[in-house]
Amino acid sequence: MAEAILGGGDAARNYKTDLLTSSAPITASQLPGLVPHPLLTPDDQVRILSLIDETGSATLGDLMAALVSHERPATAVLELVAAGALSIEPGLIDSHSAIRRSVHPVEEAGTSAGGHNKPPRSERVRQLDFEPFEPQIFFGTGGARKDFGRHKELSKVGIYGAVWADDVYIGYSRNLGQRIARGEHLTHPTPPELIFAIVDRHDRLTEAEARVAERLLAMTVDQHGEKPCRNSMPAGDLVDPACFDRLVLFVNSAALALRQAGLFFTGASADALTQVPWGCAPEPTEIGTGIEADPGELFELNACGITARARVEDGRWVVLAGSQVRPEVRASASASASQRRIELLHNGTLARAGRHLVLRDDLAFRTASGAAHFVLGSKMRADIWTPITPDAAGAGLKV
Repeated sequence: MAEAILGGGDAARNYKTDLLTSSAPITASQLPGLVPHPLLTPDDQVRILSLIDETGSATLGDLMAALVSHERPATAVLELVAAGALSIEPGLIDSHSAIRRSVHPVEEAGTSAGGHNKPPRSERVRQLDFEPFEPQIFFGTGGARKDFGRHKELSKVGIYGAVWADDVYIGYSRNLGQRIARGEHLTHPTPPELIFAIVDRHDRLTEAEARVAERLLAMTVDQHGEKPCRNSMPAGDLVDPACFDRLVLFVNSAALALRQAGLFFTGASADALTQVPWGCAPEPTEIGTGIEADPGELFELNACGITARARVEDGRWVVLAGSQVRPEVRASASASASQRRIELLHNGTLARAGRHLVLRDDLAFRTASGAAHFVLGSKMRADIWTPITPDAAGAGLKV
């Protein structure tokens, strides 16, 4: 009876045995949810998607490295983009192009451009995966800083602020509670009047992300805090643009919560705290920090395929809108060089244009070498700028 129900004993057993012992590889066309393509095995697709899901995005170069044994790794990844399973950032495609999952469902094999054989309407409604960092904030007086070390929720990566009568200290740590409890810098000259600690409720912050959040918080204090920071501006770290956007929301939300509780940022408007303040980027000072120039004098830089122009105003070097900026950053650059590009791409001051980035607004620097360092993404001497006449500068530089 059981054999009859299962469909005929021997035939059923033979089918099962053949399936388990078959040496033929499984292809993407045999499984739902995979893109059928001769260059994309199921292993390739799972490997690509797993790498992207680790952080929410990955560069084309990283994905190619993961397919090291593939004869055409770039083409394999871009076939997933063409199929709609992945999306790639606009602009010229190179190894730095960011790739993430597409919010659009992959069309099933056999679906025509005219829309025939579409899945049922209920299956065409998809949930957008977006997991923002969620700030969890703790605060207390400097005299109770040891208690921060005992709090289980603070044994995480996070950022913090210590507030004295005249200034503020902003920092980060991989174990936030212990850093606050044991940090001698929080005892001099006296314990701070207030300490606030900020972690992600879901403990998803990495150390690199915390360093970026530390910089964003310090910039917010510098712009909107009632008191200046006693420590120098943090350098930040390298994160992808999508992650940077989430960190901006994280810090802005924490700043708004501190304001609403009357703890800090009470002099700033809620609207101001939703904007990222763009302070002056740290500049190299060890080589050629400046050249003599008259106010209003124009200069041009031509190097590494980049053309940029600058004008001297009020003792500062102002790189003019329309100037090209090198997209990649060299090893000789300062730690904040990549961070600065991400910040300015976020607020629209920089835009992608072919193989370059382009300034959409004038950007001021303290020195000629600092301006060159930003434009070329590597340490440069000040004399790389050459003077030009207003007539030679011509028109059409502004964007």
